[in-house]
Amino acid sequence: MAYPIAKSELPFVLEKAIKDDEANFIEFYNTAGTISTRQHKLEVMPRIGKRHRDDILREREAAPFKDFADMQQRLKSVPDPVRIIADKIVEELQGASKYYLFVPLIRDRDLQERY
Repeated sequence: MAYPIAKSELPFVLEKAIKDDEANFIEFYNTAGTISTRQHKLEVMPRIGKRHRDDILREREAAPFKDFADMQQRLKSVPDPVRIIADKIVEELQGASKYYLFVPLIRDRDLQERY
């Protein structure tokens, strides 16, 4: 059974959790590397393409981001970094992601083996 109210509230709950653990998620932006020779972890984030990726990499090379406010101040064209992570987590929870950066992939058979 779907819980539409819970589903609609999930992004807000995730954003709060991300802000509460800001240092951990800023570390992701400061250290994210490549997935392959052709793709970077930042590129698989919602609304981050090659241009935003390059902006983030250039700014973090100059100095690591201290927090989300610092990141937004230095990267005015990049969408809200908290929202980007929340949207990526929702995508991963829905099983709609090719790359899982924040949510471990749990398949139905894994659950059956546990329970």
